[in-house]
Amino acid sequence: MLLFVAALAVTVFVLTRDRGPSRRGLNQPELTWVHRYGGWWAGAYDQQSGLYKQATLASSRQALVAPFASLQGCRLSYRRAAEPTPKSFQDVRGLSLSACRWASRAADDYARMRRVPSAKAKLLGGVLDLISADRGLMQHLVLESHLPVREGPSKGSRVDARFSRAATNTVFTNTQVRCWSAKDWAAIQRETSALGAETSRKFYGAADAFQGVVNLSPETCKTLDRLADDGTAAVDDKLVRALVELGSQAERGGGEGSPVGAECDAVQDVDSIAAGVGVGRAEAENLAERAWQLYRSKRLHASLWTADCRNGGSLDKDATARWP
Repeated sequence: MLLFVAALAVTVFVLTRDRGPSRRGLNQPELTWVHRYGGWWAGAYDQQSGLYKQATLASSRQALVAPFASLQGCRLSYRRAAEPTPKSFQDVRGLSLSACRWASRAADDYARMRRVPSAKAKLLGGVLDLISADRGLMQHLVLESHLPVREGPSKGSRVDARFSRAATNTVFTNTQVRCWSAKDWAAIQRETSALGAETSRKFYGAADAFQGVVNLSPETCKTLDRLADDGTAAVDDKLVRALVELGSQAERGGGEGSPVGAECDAVQDVDSIAAGVGVGRAEAENLAERAWQLYRSKRLHASLWTADCRNGGSLDKDATARWP
C-alpha cells in the first residue's frame, strides 16, 4: 500500500495539521531524523515480528533463549539511532519506547519461565506498538493528508472524482485516485530519499497503508486530464502508459500483491478505465491494443513482463478481458 513504493514515493509533512496539503514536508533536520529512525524501526520490527513467528513455530525452547535475550538491547538501540527525537515526533518516540518495554518484559519472562505463550503475549504488545508508531509517523505524510475532491484539474493536490470512479468500476474496489501538485510531489521524492525504498516498503506494509488509494504524479494526471477533458483518444504512448500506471496502482490498492500481476491486470484494464473517463468504445479499444503492443515488446516495464500474461494464462483477469 504498499507494495508499490518503487512506483510512488512518500514524504513526511510538517506537523501543523490544520494547514492544507500545500505543506512542503519536513525540514532537513527532521528528514535526517526520519532516515535514522526508519532504519531503527525496520530492524526492530523485523526482530520482534520475526521472533514472534519463530516462537510460534519453534519445536525447541532452548533455541529461543538467545533470540529472546537479544530483545534487551531495544531501548539502547533506539537511543543510539534516534535520540534526540524532534519534539514534533514525541508521540512516535513514546510508542517506540513502549515497544521496547514490551520486548524487555518478554525477554525477562522467557529467561525466568521459559513459557512461550506468556513471552509471546508480551512480544505481541511490542509488535503492535511498533505498528502504532509507524502509523503515528505516517500521520505526518503528504500521502496521508486530506485532499479536496475535484472534477478536473486544479492548482493544488486533489482527489480526482472522475479517475476514482473509473478505477473503482474497473477493479471493483472503492478506489481514491490522488493527483499531486508539483510541489507536493517534490516533497514526496525528498522523503523517499530519506527513508529509502526498503524501509518504506516495511513501513507501509506493516500499517496496511494506501489500500484503495492511487497516487499519481503531476505529469501522469496532466496526461489523463487531457484524455478526460478532450473526450477523444488518439493513440499516444504517453497516454497509454498513464492509463497502465493508474490501473496498476488501482489493482495493487485493491489487493493484488504481486507487481507483475498488477501490471498484467492493468494492461487488461486500459479499455475499461479509458471508457470510464468518457472515451468512446472504439478509441478505448485502440488504446488497449497499443497497451498490449507495448507490453509484448517489453516497452512498459520490462522487469514486470511475464509470459503468463496471455489469454487463458494464469494471469488472465477474467473471461471478459480484451486480449490482442
